[in-house]
Amino acid sequence: FCVDRKDLDYQTMREYERFEKGAANSNTSTAVLQRQLEDQNARIIITTIQKLSRFVAKNKKHPIYEAHVVVIFDECHRSQFGDMHAEITRVFKRYHLFGFTGTPIFADNAGSHGNPLRRTTEQAFGDKLHTYTIVDAINDKNVLPFRIDYINTIKSRTSIKDKKVSAIDTERALLAPERITQVVSYIREHFDQKTKRNASYRHDGKRLIGFNAR
Repeated sequence: FCVDRKDLDYQTMREYERFEKGAANSNTSTAVLQRQLEDQNARIIITTIQKLSRFVAKNKKHPIYEAHVVVIFDECHRSQFGDMHAEITRVFKRYHLFGFTGTPIFADNAGSHGNPLRRTTEQAFGDKLHTYTIVDAINDKNVLPFRIDYINTIKSRTSIKDKKVSAIDTERALLAPERITQVVSYIREHFDQKTKRNASYRHDGKRLIGFNAR
């Protein structure tokens, strides 16, 4: 299980420990990672992409490259389009590759730098297997529900035919200090009402005040 930051390393280890004590192995250095990769009893290894990349750089040939492994990259929208990802997937010969991301990179929001064949999440990891949306998370009670109110603060003139002129006027109107002041005033005036700050409800047998009172 490969993450791109040390704090995610600790967080992932805690989650595995909650699931089953001793199920996973973490590491503090590339040397420890190498010992774990050479230990047949270390079934689940949590590490950073930086440590795994250094291991690959130091070990041009290693038996693990021929072993059947499953590599899971967390936050695969961030650090999976550079040389580290390319080298890791090059040296391992028998692997299944999975990526988790909440913000996938699509063609319309991909950058123009780097390998043109690996600029999107799909190019780096293949077809999407599953989508877990914010609606799913709300239904599973993993996140608090929320409501969105759409309030149009700009009315376009119907007499304007030129799209470019309309866009210029819209941008100017959106950034107008008078409009921003009114938006802020509206939010402050309706904040308690929209968030049900003074409302009460029961959760797990407890009476709570306010929508976010957990």
